[in-house]
Amino acid sequence: LQLQAQADLAAAEPAIRKAEAALNGLDKGSLTELKALTTPPKEVILVTTAVAYMLAKKGTNLKKLDVSWAGGKKMMADIGQFLATLQKFDRDNFLIENKAMVRTLTGPPSNPDPTFSYEIMKSKSLAAANLCDWVVNICSYHDIFLDVEPKRRKLAESEVKLMDANRKLQVVRDKVAVLEDRKRTLQDQLVAATDEKNRLLEAAANTAKRLNLAERLVNGLKDENERWGAGVESLKEQKLLLVGDVMVAASFIAYIGPFSEQFRVKLLRDTWLTDLAGRNIPASDGVDPLQMLTDDATIASWQRQGLPADRLSAENGAVITSCSRYPLIIDPQLQGVRWIREREGPNGLVSTQPSQRAYVERVQHAMQEGLPLLLENIGETLDAVLDPVVSRAVISKGRKLIIKLGDDEVELLTKKDEAGNPV
Repeated sequence: LQLQAQADLAAAEPAIRKAEAALNGLDKGSLTELKALTTPPKEVILVTTAVAYMLAKKGTNLKKLDVSWAGGKKMMADIGQFLATLQKFDRDNFLIENKAMVRTLTGPPSNPDPTFSYEIMKSKSLAAANLCDWVVNICSYHDIFLDVEPKRRKLAESEVKLMDANRKLQVVRDKVAVLEDRKRTLQDQLVAATDEKNRLLEAAANTAKRLNLAERLVNGLKDENERWGAGVESLKEQKLLLVGDVMVAASFIAYIGPFSEQFRVKLLRDTWLTDLAGRNIPASDGVDPLQMLTDDATIASWQRQGLPADRLSAENGAVITSCSRYPLIIDPQLQGVRWIREREGPNGLVSTQPSQRAYVERVQHAMQEGLPLLLENIGETLDAVLDPVVSRAVISKGRKLIIKLGDDEVELLTKKDEAGNPV
């Protein structure tokens, strides 16, 4: 049945290809020319009548359908939509009553009307000839389809019966498989029990060895216990000194930036540490704020990014990466700028200058996307439009953080916790 149905459908393929070729022969120009005819030949009207019957929707009173030339022109009013309707025609669900009306024009399959053909129509109108060829071939395809469809349904019923038989066979096979699995399970349990016995014997021997090693380890850790105790006492002492150390580091971040290296040393040693001692605030001897703010590995990474290797540059780097305000860098040699570009470039650094066109838009873009921003060559005064940014004049609107930038309200990109709240 399957092979017979496939063979019958294959016989319908030429009709489908001819119908598609007929549609491909249609274009807006030829259809426009056809629609422009004032008094077309009666053969042309027969073609448009057949097309109107084919395209009529289910439930249409075909006897009252307007199949006049005026009705045909109305059907072709929108040439593009008309072509699309022909291309999307559901040839498998061609309405029987519509087809019967079309056959009154084309003649029955056994005795087709010779005048309703491409060869006859092309002398009247090429567009009408292509429409005629499309109508004839769609009807031919549908005749074959109606003959094949019962065979396809019968084939589907046979396949359902076969599937039912296969399901019953599979039930028997599944029961056999369950019994086979049960047999293998029992065999595996026997093997597992034997292996477990051997494992327990081996584990007992290994436990004895581990007990011996544990006793030796405990004896060896007695000295470590003393060292850990000393470490705990050292951490307790450092905890007492943490207040003064943090005060020095915080002051360093807040105030040290504008000063030279010599003045920084004098300020730290002669003023801050002396003041801490005078107020009896505990602090580490010779506390180094740079070591409080960073470590040697981080400084080495900064230097690989282009930061100079001197201590002053390392201190500036620590201030820039630790401060909560936006840092202002006086950098005539552009050493800091090169370091920032190298450090923040992979993070999408946005670099602009007040003298550049649309620099405010670039600032706004960086704020909205959460990107690092480098504003260069700002001069002695700052553009007033940036005052809300510098002062961090952030406004909360629900879960959004808004900042005023000129006449625009810019939503800041913020990190959020698992509940979706800004953090």
